[in-house]
Amino acid sequence: MGYRQFKRVFTNYVGMSPKEYYRVVRFQRALYLLQNHPGMEFVDLAYSCGFYDSSHLVKDFKEFTGCSPTQYLSSRSPYSTFFSEDCRLNVIKSHSRA
Repeated sequence: MGYRQFKRVFTNYVGMSPKEYYRVVRFQRALYLLQNHPGMEFVDLAYSCGFYDSSHLVKDFKEFTGCSPTQYLSSRSPYSTFFSEDCRLNVIKSHSRA
C-alpha cells in the first residue's frame, strides 16, 4: 500500500490524517508529562515529546488550547489519562538530546 492510499484509509477509519493524529498524541504526551513532572522545563518537555524545539511545542499548545503553556498552567492543571501506565497506545519514545 502506498502512502496516499494509507492516508486515505487511515483518515477514513480514524477521522483525521496520520500527521494530525501524531500531533494529538504528542500533545497528550506533553500534558501527561506536565501532570507527572510539574517542574519540567519546556525545552526538556519538547524533546521528550518528539518536538523539534520548544517553539514548535508552544505553537501546537496554542493551537490546541488557545493560550500559551504558561497561561494554561497558571489557570488550570494539566490532566491526561491517554498515557497512563496501562495504556497500550504509548507509542512515542523519548528522544535523547544530542
